[in-house]
Amino acid sequence: MSADFSGVKAKIKSMGIIGIAALLFHPLIVPFYTVVSWVTSLWTSRILLLGRWSRYHGFHAQNAVNSMFYRTQWINIDRYGRMGKSPELGLGNFSLSGWWHLSSLASYFYSYAGAVTTLVGTLFLVFSQLIWVEVVNWQWVLTVIAVTFFSSTAIMTAFHSQNYQILSWMFLPVVLYAIANNNILMAGIAFFAAGIFGLTFLFISVPLVFGQAFITGNHLMILLLLPPFLIKLINFIPVLKTTGINESISTIGKLVGFVHTNVNYKRTSMKIGLHHIYFLVLYSIAPLLIWFVSKEAPILLLIAYCMFLGNQLFIRIADDQSVILVYFVITAFEVISREPNLFSLLALLITANPRPAYLVTGKGNKVKHYTPFDIEPILKEMRKFLAVPENTNVLFAFNDPQNQYEKIFDGYRIIIEAPLLAATEKKIHLFPDWWAVAETNYVGAPKIWGRDIETVKANLNLWNTNYVVIYQDCKTTLEDKWNGSFEIISSVDWSELCPDFVESEFIKPTLLPPKWWLLKKVNVNIY
Repeated sequence: MSADFSGVKAKIKSMGIIGIAALLFHPLIVPFYTVVSWVTSLWTSRILLLGRWSRYHGFHAQNAVNSMFYRTQWINIDRYGRMGKSPELGLGNFSLSGWWHLSSLASYFYSYAGAVTTLVGTLFLVFSQLIWVEVVNWQWVLTVIAVTFFSSTAIMTAFHSQNYQILSWMFLPVVLYAIANNNILMAGIAFFAAGIFGLTFLFISVPLVFGQAFITGNHLMILLLLPPFLIKLINFIPVLKTTGINESISTIGKLVGFVHTNVNYKRTSMKIGLHHIYFLVLYSIAPLLIWFVSKEAPILLLIAYCMFLGNQLFIRIADDQSVILVYFVITAFEVISREPNLFSLLALLITANPRPAYLVTGKGNKVKHYTPFDIEPILKEMRKFLAVPENTNVLFAFNDPQNQYEKIFDGYRIIIEAPLLAATEKKIHLFPDWWAVAETNYVGAPKIWGRDIETVKANLNLWNTNYVVIYQDCKTTLEDKWNGSFEIISSVDWSELCPDFVESEFIKPTLLPPKWWLLKKVNVNIY
């Protein structure tokens, strides 16, 4: 990761005195907004009590549509099995064994109850800290729970940025309580449950368990890691039988930006920016305050900080929202497990309330109110749009990203999840998708990109299909160049499909909502 300190300096300068002051004092301001946000968002979420959970995949358009990605995964796992190959994904023969890291249970629950999963998981995570009343003053426990609940991090986790991983993370407070109090049975059960639902939890737990074993001198605690790792080892068996361990690890390494050799799509945005500096400075305050007050190093929190630092700057083993949540929970653990102290509480308050703009929960210090977002109207239109027979290949024409990962799908990476899901439902192969990107992420890969008519024709011939989806800006008519060679099957305009398209943050503000056309070439001799 390279540095861009000139951009950071310019950003800080543009904030002015008031902006910098707001940045410094936001932990004291944000909780006033989160109280209102929780009340309003829970009230609008009462619609979930009526069922139809599969319609509500998130609490705002961007997250709900983007998370259709996970339902596409689950449908293919359910349809073809983990040892199977999907004709609807990738280049048309995608091996599902490469998804060894996915939990079938987590995929299923999140795919058909996305909004309920993140909300209930967050509530479980926060209020499971009540278990501390067995060993700690109950007033202190309730105070810590109140600070964690009415925080920008909790709002982000429940309503905005978390995904199926919450089904693992929600057990973390119980795990920390159990290993701190040498309750091996409880720790084992919690680790086993978390292991069933996710892999990232296990990777992050390893240094935490070793750290606690060092603190307590109970080295047998390390054995707690065996059951969940055995679960993941079982999931890994299909990889050994099909794609192979080297190919699987190489594919994942390329996508996360860790492997840089023989890569077709290179990440160029992994630079040290204000976002990274902000969190690294903010999160350094808690361990220093707790250490100063207790005269004892908060080992687990220091380990968590090192993991956060490494994940942000060196090796991406988890999404930002996951490492933020882990640091948040471990800070609460360090505070709740020690003697009540205002400085410790201040440390938690600071950690729990990053500026909402950096958590994408709102702008500035304000926190948004959320309502479950119904994805069914969008999916209904996508099913109508893809008016082709089953087992049909359909090319989606995007510009060549010129080997830059960030340019894949021309800035429309979120909304393409809707037609990709509809295509999977109808057993249609719409490509390229993220798995086609993975399968062509090497030098000399077959061509899947291009929007000009000659390249589209060549790609249709290469991939043996008559159908293509092309896009233009919203509220336009199809350009004349396509007439004669293609006929219009259907079209959909995102400015009409989702009137608040720009506010939904589907794309960058510099882009317009697109209009899509599904075209069919009119004869086989156009080449």
